[in-house]
Amino acid sequence: GAVDWKSAKQSIFATSSAEAEYIVAFDASKKVV
Repeated sequence: GAVDWKSAKQSIFATSSAEAEYIVAFDASKKVV
């Protein structure tokens, strides 16, 4: 249903934004080292 799709989209968005933050932090730590 529409609610399932909405919650799935939200969880995908949360995952990808968390991954993006992780990647940014990883790049920053590589530059420090």
